[in-house]
Amino acid sequence: FFEEKSWRPTRRVRRGRARGERGGAKRRRRLAMEGEAATTTTITETVVTITETTREVSLGKVALVLILVLLLAYLATRHVLGIGNRRRITLLVGPAGSGKTTLFRQLQNGKPPALTVTSVRANECECGVSGDRPATDVVKVADYPGHVKLRSGCGAYLDRAKRIVFVTDALVYNQSDRVREAASFLFEVLKHPSVLRDRVPVLIACNKSERMNAFSPEFVKKRLGKEIEV
Repeated sequence: FFEEKSWRPTRRVRRGRARGERGGAKRRRRLAMEGEAATTTTITETVVTITETTREVSLGKVALVLILVLLLAYLATRHVLGIGNRRRITLLVGPAGSGKTTLFRQLQNGKPPALTVTSVRANECECGVSGDRPATDVVKVADYPGHVKLRSGCGAYLDRAKRIVFVTDALVYNQSDRVREAASFLFEVLKHPSVLRDRVPVLIACNKSERMNAFSPEFVKKRLGKEIEV
């Protein structure tokens, strides 16, 4: 029979255990430090992301405010200068002697005048036009002289025109010089920068077309188009 004895670890074993415990503690501390470092990095990245996002939002708000300010300034400028409402007149233009002033006086007084003379300055008035509706609209009408030497000032009225009525004499379309004059004037009106930009409607009115010897609107249109192309 063997006598039972209590086992005690040797000194070498105790040293090994101590080293293992110290190594485990070091590993735990290293892992803890790495975890803290990773957490710190994540927090830093999150803070940077939040900062950048906040900055982008702030820049977006500033840009929006600037756009609104510029828009309000633009609208205020248009209101003060009257740019938005500058096109308010119906403009009567055409060669001299085509009947613009007669048409203007008829709109102004409700009946044609007994006699007119060639205008040397623009005429303006507010005319009541009822048409097919019971209510009467007030339209501002301007009659600009058709003499060649006075046409240089027509541009200012073209810039104000909401609509343009080009009046031409339907009796003269067998006269080449009168047709060329009318076509040249019409071309100047159609190519005017503000008329092109704002697409102002232009109506060609064949005056005196009730006469027996008047040319038809279709013929007048064809002749004007042919002369403009040439």
